[in-house]
Amino acid sequence: MISGVSSKNGFFSAEDEEGGVRSQARGAYLLLRSRIIQGDLAPLDKLKIAPLATELDVSSSAVREALSRLASDFLVEARDQQGFRVAAISLDELDDLTATRIDVETIALSRSIALGDHHWEARVRAAHAAISAHIGDPRTAEGWALHEEFHNALLAACGNRSLLRIRDSLYELTERYRNIGIRYAIQPRPVVDEHNRIAEAVLARDTDQAVAALVSHLRKTAELVRNAIAEL
Repeated sequence: MISGVSSKNGFFSAEDEEGGVRSQARGAYLLLRSRIIQGDLAPLDKLKIAPLATELDVSSSAVREALSRLASDFLVEARDQQGFRVAAISLDELDDLTATRIDVETIALSRSIALGDHHWEARVRAAHAAISAHIGDPRTAEGWALHEEFHNALLAACGNRSLLRIRDSLYELTERYRNIGIRYAIQPRPVVDEHNRIAEAVLARDTDQAVAALVSHLRKTAELVRNAIAEL
Protein backbone atom coordinates (compact mmCIF):
# COMPACT_ATOMS: atom_id res chain seq x y z
CA MET A 1 0.00 0.00 0.00
CA ILE A 2 1.22 3.51 -0.77
CA SER A 3 0.30 4.72 2.70
CA GLY A 4 -1.54 3.23 5.63
CA VAL A 5 -4.69 4.32 7.42
CA SER A 6 -4.58 5.04 11.13
CA SER A 7 -7.07 3.44 13.50
CA LYS A 8 -7.96 3.50 17.18
CA ASN A 9 -8.57 0.29 19.11
CA GLY A 10 -8.78 -1.61 15.85
CA PHE A 11 -11.77 0.36 14.54
CA PHE A 12 -11.72 2.89 11.70
CA SER A 13 -13.72 6.08 12.07
CA ALA A 14 -15.26 7.99 9.17
CA GLU A 15 -12.55 10.61 9.67
CA ASP A 16 -9.84 7.92 9.55
CA GLU A 17 -11.28 6.50 6.34
CA GLU A 18 -11.55 9.91 4.67
CA GLY A 19 -8.00 10.81 5.66
CA GLY A 20 -6.76 7.45 4.43
CA VAL A 21 -8.34 7.93 1.00
CA ARG A 22 -6.80 11.40 0.73
CA SER A 23 -3.39 10.01 1.69
CA GLN A 24 -3.73 7.14 -0.79
CA ALA A 25 -4.90 9.51 -3.50
CA ARG A 26 -1.91 11.78 -2.96
CA GLY A 27 0.48 8.84 -3.11
CA ALA A 28 -1.16 7.53 -6.28
CA TYR A 29 -1.13 11.02 -7.79
CA LEU A 30 2.59 11.53 -7.16
CA LEU A 31 3.54 8.10 -8.50
CA LEU A 32 1.41 8.32 -11.65
CA ARG A 33 2.53 11.90 -12.24
CA SER A 34 6.15 10.78 -12.08
CA ARG A 35 5.52 7.91 -14.49
CA ILE A 36 3.80 10.18 -16.99
CA ILE A 37 6.39 12.96 -16.86
CA GLN A 38 9.28 10.49 -17.13
CA GLY A 39 7.63 8.82 -20.10
CA ASP A 40 7.09 5.43 -18.47
CA LEU A 41 3.41 5.84 -19.29
CA ALA A 42 3.18 6.77 -22.95
CA PRO A 43 0.80 9.29 -24.51
CA LEU A 44 -2.71 7.83 -24.99
CA ASP A 45 -2.04 4.86 -22.67
CA LYS A 46 -5.33 3.85 -21.05
CA LEU A 47 -5.47 4.28 -17.28
CA LYS A 48 -7.95 1.75 -15.93
CA ILE A 49 -8.99 2.37 -12.36
CA ALA A 50 -9.38 -1.21 -11.12
CA PRO A 51 -6.00 -2.52 -12.37
CA LEU A 52 -4.24 0.59 -11.06
CA ALA A 53 -5.91 0.21 -7.67
CA THR A 54 -4.67 -3.38 -7.50
CA GLU A 55 -1.16 -2.48 -8.68
CA LEU A 56 -0.80 0.42 -6.25
CA ASP A 57 -2.68 -1.35 -3.45
CA VAL A 58 -5.05 1.55 -2.89
CA SER A 59 -8.80 2.03 -3.18
CA SER A 60 -10.54 2.68 -6.48
CA SER A 61 -11.78 6.03 -5.17
CA ALA A 62 -8.18 7.05 -4.41
CA VAL A 63 -7.13 6.21 -7.99
CA ARG A 64 -10.11 8.09 -9.40
CA GLU A 65 -9.24 11.16 -7.32
CA ALA A 66 -5.59 10.97 -8.42
CA LEU A 67 -6.54 10.70 -12.08
CA SER A 68 -8.97 13.61 -11.80
CA ARG A 69 -6.21 15.75 -10.30
CA LEU A 70 -3.81 14.72 -13.08
CA ALA A 71 -6.48 15.72 -15.60
CA SER A 72 -6.57 19.20 -14.05
CA ASP A 73 -2.77 19.27 -14.50
CA PHE A 74 -3.26 18.46 -18.23
CA LEU A 75 -1.28 15.22 -17.88
CA VAL A 76 -4.34 12.97 -18.19
CA GLU A 77 -7.44 13.17 -20.35
CA ALA A 78 -10.88 12.22 -19.04
CA ARG A 79 -13.40 11.24 -21.69
CA ASP A 80 -17.11 10.62 -21.21
CA GLN A 81 -17.89 6.90 -21.17
CA GLN A 82 -14.27 6.12 -22.06
CA GLY A 83 -12.46 6.64 -18.77
CA PHE A 84 -8.97 8.08 -18.42
CA ARG A 85 -5.88 8.01 -20.58
CA VAL A 86 -2.48 9.68 -20.63
CA ALA A 87 -2.70 13.05 -22.37
CA ALA A 88 -1.78 13.15 -26.03
CA ILE A 89 1.23 15.06 -27.32
CA SER A 90 1.44 17.27 -30.38
CA LEU A 91 3.96 19.49 -32.09
CA ASP A 92 1.58 22.44 -31.81
CA GLU A 93 1.37 22.01 -28.04
CA LEU A 94 5.14 21.60 -27.83
CA ASP A 95 5.62 24.90 -29.68
CA ASP A 96 3.08 26.68 -27.46
CA LEU A 97 4.57 25.32 -24.23
CA THR A 98 8.12 26.14 -25.29
CA ALA A 99 7.26 29.71 -26.30
CA THR A 100 5.32 30.33 -23.10
CA ARG A 101 8.01 28.80 -20.91
CA ILE A 102 10.64 30.99 -22.59
CA ASP A 103 8.55 34.09 -21.90
CA VAL A 104 8.05 33.18 -18.23
CA GLU A 105 11.54 31.89 -17.48
CA THR A 106 13.40 34.79 -19.07
CA ILE A 107 11.48 37.17 -16.81
CA ALA A 108 12.17 35.00 -13.76
CA LEU A 109 15.84 34.57 -14.63
CA SER A 110 16.36 38.29 -15.16
CA ARG A 111 14.79 38.98 -11.76
CA SER A 112 16.92 36.31 -10.09
CA ILE A 113 20.13 37.78 -11.49
CA ALA A 114 19.09 41.24 -10.30
CA LEU A 115 17.89 40.17 -6.84
CA GLY A 116 19.88 37.04 -6.00
CA ASP A 117 22.28 37.11 -3.04
CA HIS A 118 25.31 34.95 -2.21
CA HIS A 119 23.06 32.15 -0.91
CA TRP A 120 21.37 31.99 -4.30
CA GLU A 121 24.73 31.99 -6.07
CA ALA A 122 25.87 29.11 -3.85
CA ARG A 123 22.75 27.13 -4.74
CA VAL A 124 23.31 27.70 -8.47
CA ARG A 125 26.96 26.60 -8.15
CA ALA A 126 26.01 23.49 -6.21
CA ALA A 127 23.23 22.51 -8.63
CA HIS A 128 25.51 23.06 -11.61
CA ALA A 129 28.33 21.03 -10.05
CA ALA A 130 25.96 18.18 -9.23
CA ILE A 131 24.41 17.90 -12.68
CA SER A 132 27.82 18.27 -14.35
CA ALA A 133 29.21 15.40 -12.28
CA HIS A 134 26.30 13.07 -13.06
CA ILE A 135 27.33 10.38 -15.54
CA GLY A 136 24.30 8.13 -15.27
CA ASP A 137 21.19 7.83 -17.38
CA PRO A 138 19.33 11.19 -17.43
CA ARG A 139 16.06 9.25 -17.48
CA THR A 140 16.57 7.88 -13.97
CA ALA A 141 14.97 9.47 -10.91
CA GLU A 142 18.39 10.85 -9.93
CA GLY A 143 19.01 12.39 -13.34
CA TRP A 144 15.54 13.89 -13.38
CA ALA A 145 15.98 15.38 -9.89
CA LEU A 146 19.37 16.91 -10.72
CA HIS A 147 17.99 18.49 -13.89
CA GLU A 148 15.01 19.88 -12.03
CA GLU A 149 17.16 21.33 -9.24
CA PHE A 150 19.50 23.04 -11.72
CA HIS A 151 16.66 24.80 -13.49
CA ASN A 152 14.87 25.59 -10.22
CA ALA A 153 18.03 27.07 -8.72
CA LEU A 154 18.46 29.49 -11.61
CA LEU A 155 15.08 31.08 -10.93
CA ALA A 156 14.93 30.72 -7.16
CA ALA A 157 15.72 34.36 -6.37
CA CYS A 158 13.14 35.94 -8.67
CA GLY A 159 10.97 36.90 -5.70
CA ASN A 160 7.61 36.30 -7.37
CA ARG A 161 5.82 33.17 -6.15
CA SER A 162 2.93 33.55 -8.57
CA LEU A 163 5.34 33.65 -11.49
CA LEU A 164 7.14 30.56 -10.18
CA ARG A 165 3.88 28.63 -9.79
CA ILE A 166 3.07 29.27 -13.44
CA ARG A 167 6.60 28.32 -14.40
CA ASP A 168 6.43 25.07 -12.37
CA SER A 169 3.34 23.96 -14.25
CA LEU A 170 4.99 24.72 -17.58
CA TYR A 171 8.14 22.91 -16.47
CA GLU A 172 6.24 19.69 -15.76
CA LEU A 173 4.46 19.76 -19.09
CA THR A 174 7.62 20.45 -21.09
CA GLU A 175 9.61 17.95 -19.03
CA ARG A 176 7.31 15.20 -20.26
CA TYR A 177 8.17 16.15 -23.83
CA ARG A 178 11.88 16.33 -22.95
CA ASN A 179 11.86 12.83 -21.50
CA ILE A 180 10.09 11.48 -24.57
CA GLY A 181 12.77 13.18 -26.67
CA ILE A 182 15.59 11.66 -24.62
CA ARG A 183 14.00 8.22 -24.81
CA TYR A 184 13.81 8.21 -28.61
CA ALA A 185 16.69 10.53 -29.55
CA ILE A 186 18.92 9.22 -32.35
CA GLN A 187 22.01 11.31 -31.60
CA PRO A 188 23.43 12.35 -28.20
CA ARG A 189 23.21 16.02 -27.27
CA PRO A 190 26.04 17.97 -25.56
CA VAL A 191 23.71 19.29 -22.88
CA VAL A 192 26.60 19.75 -20.42
CA ASP A 193 28.00 22.52 -22.60
CA GLU A 194 24.62 24.24 -22.63
CA HIS A 195 24.33 24.06 -18.84
CA ASN A 196 27.87 25.44 -18.52
CA ARG A 197 27.06 28.46 -20.68
CA ILE A 198 23.92 29.20 -18.68
CA ALA A 199 25.61 28.85 -15.29
CA GLU A 200 28.66 30.90 -16.27
CA ALA A 201 26.58 33.79 -17.55
CA VAL A 202 24.24 33.69 -14.55
CA LEU A 203 27.08 33.72 -12.02
CA ALA A 204 28.78 36.52 -13.95
CA ARG A 205 25.50 38.47 -13.64
CA ASP A 206 25.43 38.88 -17.41
CA THR A 207 21.68 39.00 -17.92
CA ASP A 208 21.71 39.26 -21.70
CA GLN A 209 24.05 36.29 -22.13
CA ALA A 210 22.24 34.24 -19.49
CA VAL A 211 18.85 34.80 -21.12
CA ALA A 212 20.26 34.02 -24.57
CA ALA A 213 21.84 30.79 -23.30
CA LEU A 214 18.64 29.70 -21.57
CA VAL A 215 16.49 30.45 -24.62
CA SER A 216 18.90 28.52 -26.85
CA HIS A 217 18.81 25.60 -24.41
CA LEU A 218 15.02 25.43 -24.33
CA ARG A 219 14.73 25.72 -28.10
CA LYS A 220 17.29 22.97 -28.66
CA THR A 221 15.29 20.73 -26.33
CA ALA A 222 12.16 21.40 -28.36
CA GLU A 223 14.04 20.58 -31.57
CA LEU A 224 15.29 17.31 -30.07
CA VAL A 225 11.74 16.36 -29.18
CA ARG A 226 10.50 17.31 -32.65
CA ASN A 227 13.08 15.04 -34.28
CA ALA A 228 12.30 12.20 -31.87
CA ILE A 229 8.55 12.42 -32.43
CA ALA A 230 9.11 12.38 -36.18
CA GLU A 231 10.78 8.97 -35.80
CA LEU A 232 7.90 7.40 -33.85
